[in-house]
Amino acid sequence: MTDPDGGPFDPATIAAIRERLADLDELARRREAALRTPAAPESRAAADKALPDARFVTIYAGQASAAALDHLLAWRLLAHGRQIPIQAHVTLLRAALESADRCRWHLDASVDSGTRVGRGIAARRDDQVERRKFETSPEGGPRPARRTTGRSAIERLAELDDPEAVSARVAAGVRDVSFAKATAMMAIYGHERWYRLSSALAHGSKEWAFAATRLEPSSEPRLDPKVGSGRFSASEPIALALTIVTTQAFRAAIVDLEAYVAPARPGRDLRPSRPSTRRSSPALTEPSRLAASPASSRPHRDGRPGRIRTLRPHE
Repeated sequence: MTDPDGGPFDPATIAAIRERLADLDELARRREAALRTPAAPESRAAADKALPDARFVTIYAGQASAAALDHLLAWRLLAHGRQIPIQAHVTLLRAALESADRCRWHLDASVDSGTRVGRGIAARRDDQVERRKFETSPEGGPRPARRTTGRSAIERLAELDDPEAVSARVAAGVRDVSFAKATAMMAIYGHERWYRLSSALAHGSKEWAFAATRLEPSSEPRLDPKVGSGRFSASEPIALALTIVTTQAFRAAIVDLEAYVAPARPGRDLRPSRPSTRRSSPALTEPSRLAASPASSRPHRDGRPGRIRTLRPHE
């Protein structure tokens, strides 16, 4: 893998990334099988189904796992392609990591059925709140005089918040749960720092996140004595470490999906590991300590063009 100027993208790193992404097809099959498997009588899924509106647990866990898979597949396409982007792959991994953890949050074995179903309802409400903002946005010209099918977000929110429906859920044991915001949820699973770093790169305006890249200072005179210039290079260790973290999270989400519908067996705990905020490895959770290596580059503050990595045909 090279860039147009001949700079190498470490072959061992890209090979390791490809190896981490190699089993996505198998994980995709396992995901679909778990979602299609009827809940065993002694499973957590069966316990949840005894409560009203339990369908939202599976609906949103399924949607989140699908989003995680799709973004990982997109990263795999790039990793096997002729060019590696400068930082766009980090945003793909960010979305995959968030979605994998969101799936696990819905299926959490460390909480009771009332809490899981409550989380599903909280997700449904957040879903419709965002939909309402979309539907009432003044952008895009006038709205149609009437909808063709379905109910509006306002109508669906009215159903969720109907006092009788709320009372029925509470009486059945469904807990009133807030929808966990992304950063708080990522902290539960020990991914807060990775999420903040990748989010900063996705937003494109957080200078501190460039610690996750390599900067080659320019030898030309500065346009402003207080403004540095040069070329950014994507960090191969960051790309690999974040790939490892994200694929581990996605695999854990698939295990959770399978365990959710599986029967509990005597002497065997089918629940996944309890969420922890402990960091698994400084090398994976402290990206600022990872050494940068030659990688693709992008324009810096003076607007000079960056470079994009390309693969040799035989790689």
